[in-house]
Amino acid sequence: MNTFNTEQDEEIICHCTGTSPSKIKTLYKEGCTNFEAMSDRSGVCTGCGGCEDSVRDLMNDLKYA
Repeated sequence: MNTFNTEQDEEIICHCTGTSPSKIKTLYKEGCTNFEAMSDRSGVCTGCGGCEDSVRDLMNDLKYA
């Protein structure tokens, strides 16, 4: 996933909570830099768990951005 593509930022990454990549990026910048903190703040991966790989990939990309 390209971390700078604004069109993709508005697509839903977690369908259970309606969380977008844009929200993940904002929370990451606010200090949610590990998966557990991100899950606690955004609710990602608290439903079906299908978004875990995508969220982890995005967070990894953000770490090196």
